[in-house]
Amino acid sequence: MPDALVLHGSRPRSDWLFYYQLRNRWHFMLKNYQWRTLIAILPCLAVHEPLQLVIMHAKGHGATYWKAVRGLIAMLPDLARDRAAVKRFRRLPDGALLRSDRLIVRDDLMTPVTRLGKKWYDAGLAAYWSLLRHTVLAG
Repeated sequence: MPDALVLHGSRPRSDWLFYYQLRNRWHFMLKNYQWRTLIAILPCLAVHEPLQLVIMHAKGHGATYWKAVRGLIAMLPDLARDRAAVKRFRRLPDGALLRSDRLIVRDDLMTPVTRLGKKWYDAGLAAYWSLLRHTVLAG
């Protein structure tokens, strides 16, 4: 249900979970999003991915990031099959399903500087997403 709200409890995570979060986020997008959506969000990903890479390395999880990249590469041979499976049950375009919202970051990871940076980041993503929804993803 598109209007469902899911609340997750948050606790510090070990790097075994980071691996699956990183790998599966990319696999989910590549498997489920239409090609035009993937192309349209490239500018956002060009900011988000290097930022995530730097943060993962700064927090001591750089090896996990690269392990997740290798895990995703290992999944790529099955991507055409995965996309075909999604296409069989897809009924709505991405523009009707996807929404923009704030990036969720645990409070214990925030400082006044990162809080301000996150505010700008969220505002920039919201503006870009609004532009996409009214242009590229409108149809």
